[in-house]
Amino acid sequence: MRLTITLGFAAVSMALAASITAQNPALTSPRPLVVATDPASRIAVLEREVAALKAAVAALQVKTQLVSSDGRSFAIAAPAGTIQFQAMNMSTTVSTNETVTAGASYSLSAGGSASMKAATALTLQGTTAQLLGQTTAVKAVQNLALTGALVTLNNGGVPAARVGSVVTVPPGGGAGTITNGSPTVLIP
Repeated sequence: MRLTITLGFAAVSMALAASITAQNPALTSPRPLVVATDPASRIAVLEREVAALKAAVAALQVKTQLVSSDGRSFAIAAPAGTIQFQAMNMSTTVSTNETVTAGASYSLSAGGSASMKAATALTLQGTTAQLLGQTTAVKAVQNLALTGALVTLNNGGVPAARVGSVVTVPPGGGAGTITNGSPTVLIP
């Protein structure tokens, strides 16, 4: 799965640097606690500072290998790993299009309620699609179209009557039987 998020590249660099320095407190202050007075001591202190800075740069290079940028946006990619975002609240705002693609499975889960909303059309599509729940409602303010090669209502097996269908009533009355109902809509 490739996840692309558009932010400022400087913000990501600062976040990575903060993460690295938080994991290694020695990198937060490369200044020595003891002031060196002679040239040999100063050189030794500077060499230690350079070594610490090289280690920080190497750590940043490892972390930024996951990030690529074209100058306007950036991509985070972990081809053989996992990218995880964790927060109390999280919001994604995209001004035009957003696409999420998974190579295998994709799951959305909510601890409480969940809603999907579209200003115009909302399409749920799959080889096999199911709406499951204790109570499941399908509502339309105007028209509702249920289409399929065969529509079965409540595990029905009897063809539904349509205009012009023949109903055979047994002699003496009683419930009639639809003899030539819809071949594509089955009712109980």
